[in-house]
Amino acid sequence: MELHVASYSDAGGREQNEDSILTAEQNGCALLAAADGVGGYAEGAVASQTAVQMFDEAFRSQGAQTDLREVLLAVNSRLMGEAAGRRRLTTAAAVLITQERIVLAHVGDSRIYAFRKGELLHRTLDHSVAQMAVLRGEITPDGIRTHEDRSVLTQALGAYETLRPELTEFSAGEADALLLCTDGFWEYVLESDMTATLAAANSPEEWLSAMRDLLPERVPAHNDNNSAIAVMIEKEQEEHK
Repeated sequence: MELHVASYSDAGGREQNEDSILTAEQNGCALLAAADGVGGYAEGAVASQTAVQMFDEAFRSQGAQTDLREVLLAVNSRLMGEAAGRRRLTTAAAVLITQERIVLAHVGDSRIYAFRKGELLHRTLDHSVAQMAVLRGEITPDGIRTHEDRSVLTQALGAYETLRPELTEFSAGEADALLLCTDGFWEYVLESDMTATLAAANSPEEWLSAMRDLLPERVPAHNDNNSAIAVMIEKEQEEHK
C-alpha cells in the first residue's frame, strides 16, 4: 500500500488562522489530523495547535498502535487543565492508516469523508445543533450548510470534562481516497463536487486544487479559515501467474 497525500491551510478572510493540520508517516502507516479552533475565543489557535501536536507525539511513539480515542481524551484533559478561566476550544478529526485498517475519529464539525472507486463511502456526522436537526428529520443533510445554528457545537475539545469521541473503522481495502476538512472548506465544497473532482484527478494535489478552485466564487467576504487534507491510497497489485 502506498499513500499519496496533499494538504493546505488558509486563513481565508480572517486575520488569524485558527486551523491546524498534521500529515505524518512512518513505517508504512500514517496519521492525518485537522483541527479548527472554535471561533470567537482568542485561544482557538492554541487549542488546535495543541491537538495536532499531541496527535503527532502519540503517533511518533506508538505508530500503528496509536489509539485515537485516547489521544482525543488526553487533548481534552490538557485543554481543560490549561484553561485557567480561558476558553481553549477546538474541533478535531483524525485518521490512522495502517496496512490492515483505517480508523476515523472526530469531535466537533471538522469532517472526514471516505471514498471507494469514486463514490462516497462514509462521512462523519457533525457534533452540532444542525446535525441533530438532520437526525430528527427537520432538515436534510445539505440543510446543515445554511442552518441558523450551523456553528453551534454539541461537542468540542476543551469544552466539557465528559467527552464522547466518535470512531469508525474500515479494513484497509475498503476505502481508496480520504478527505479531512474544516467547516470553512466543506461548507462551500459539496459532496457532489468532491466526487466529480476526484473522478478527474490523477493525484491528491490535483484533487485538492480542483476543489479549492471552487472557493473564490462561493465564499463571502471575511470567510472562515479553511483547511483540507486529501489522500489517495494505492493498493499493491498482486501478481497472477
